[in-house]
Amino acid sequence: MPELEMKRRNYGKLTLIFLGLFLGGCLISFYLYYVILDFEIRRNISLRPKAIVRWIYMNLPFPLTLKIYIFDVLNKEEVQNGGKPILKQIGPYVFHEYVIKTNTTDFNSEDALEFITKKKYIFRPDMSHGLTGEEIVTTLHPIINGIGLAVQAEHKQFMHVAIAAIKAMFHDPIDAFWTGRAMDLIFDGIDIDCSSKDPLVRIACKEVDRNGGATIRRANETTFKFSMLGASNNTVSGVYKVLRGKRYPRELGKIIELDGEDKLKVWRGEKCNEIKGTDGLIFPPFQTIDEPVNFFVKQLCLNVDLRYRRKTYLRGIRMRLFEYKIGNIAKEDHLECYCRHPNQCPINGTIDLMPCLKVPITGSLPHFLYGDPSLLQNVHGLNPSEVNHSFTLNMELRTGVPLAGAGRFQLNFELEPVPQIEIMSNLPKMIFPFIWFEEGADVPDALVNLLKYTLIFGTGLNRCLQYFSVTVGPIGFIICFTIFLMFKCNMVRLKGAPRRIYVSESRDVEISMIGHGYPTRWINNLRKDGRPPNSTKSAGY
Repeated sequence: MPELEMKRRNYGKLTLIFLGLFLGGCLISFYLYYVILDFEIRRNISLRPKAIVRWIYMNLPFPLTLKIYIFDVLNKEEVQNGGKPILKQIGPYVFHEYVIKTNTTDFNSEDALEFITKKKYIFRPDMSHGLTGEEIVTTLHPIINGIGLAVQAEHKQFMHVAIAAIKAMFHDPIDAFWTGRAMDLIFDGIDIDCSSKDPLVRIACKEVDRNGGATIRRANETTFKFSMLGASNNTVSGVYKVLRGKRYPRELGKIIELDGEDKLKVWRGEKCNEIKGTDGLIFPPFQTIDEPVNFFVKQLCLNVDLRYRRKTYLRGIRMRLFEYKIGNIAKEDHLECYCRHPNQCPINGTIDLMPCLKVPITGSLPHFLYGDPSLLQNVHGLNPSEVNHSFTLNMELRTGVPLAGAGRFQLNFELEPVPQIEIMSNLPKMIFPFIWFEEGADVPDALVNLLKYTLIFGTGLNRCLQYFSVTVGPIGFIICFTIFLMFKCNMVRLKGAPRRIYVSESRDVEISMIGHGYPTRWINNLRKDGRPPNSTKSAGY
């Protein structure tokens, strides 16, 4: 009987232990772990001085990768006379893009950080699949068409200025196309001759210089050069003021001022003139799949909203894939301010960039991915693909760390005939593909491992603890509690059962059933024949 009682007590203790494992494991793995993790994220992922995230953000330890693809026109004579263009994609021309931040100033009262950003581009022929930049390509002439189409769209009263400027700057061109080295278009520059003394040409040159932005640079006193990257290489691209995220982690990196302004003065409505999100190099932690990921592209005056699409795994880390789609601006009220005029909205899958770039340029995803079918019907040689042409970002939600992304965007001319300019009078009316970019980054393994073994490894251990808590704990509790109850029931039953003893001739006493034992007074009064008093064979109590 004492042995039975001891086993009952041991199983009772085991029951309490397994119950404690279950409750304690659940408390730690489902609550305390995330409280501690979120506390560490709030403490470490901010742009406060001496924080490792700030050092990485200010001194990006790896370059971005910029790929450029040019649409080579194979039938320019036909297009010159209104024919459908046949295009061939040439690329990628790969550049390493180094982002340099200088002149840093902290504003503690605003929890903000201000800095100047520069970008430096270095061509990588070893990554360009055999392309050297010496390839000869033919495209729409960016300056001739830019001047002619801009005046046609907004300033027809200055058409005589445009005609004089085109003839003088480009020495009486015979068509609206440019043929030359790919690297001249991308980096080295296409010459714009402003040596003419004609007042009309001087006016045009001033406008080109003023509105050319990051694509025009002065080569000498009489010559400007146009290129996609060369003019912005190693020059100031903007003065940014961003939130450090120390007080409010969900606002980490958010742009609150750009070049001293808290909003744009480009688009027709206030909604489109808001500067939303970060600069694309940092994102706040604690993201959710229900809200878009935002960043701002200064070169395009454009807020990019990426929306959740699916789960992904990247280099052993569980990520979430977000994607940007332009959509149908004409049918979305909050995007109506991107229409140049109330009743003049861009076609589905495109966005009008003229208010920003000052020339009739239309933006889209490469090869008109997700665009209106008519865009592809007007051109030969395009083949849209989600794999090659979508605009995506892979992000770890809790930390907000992006480990991979492909920011892809295409620039197109909003082409149409310009009757007053002879070389443009027969051009087709269409959205004409010009060039497209892909910007991304190859994050070094050291940074990936830093994330993997601090966050992901800890999360993996916690997940094991969760599985242990909800399986071993309850199972052990149920088994031990069941055995405990069985022992308890047996003891209760045995307490009420009759006891029997048998005494042999040798006076050895044997208890036939486990219980409290036979009464001592009966043992002491046993008869010599081994039977209890007043009994012939057995005794019951």
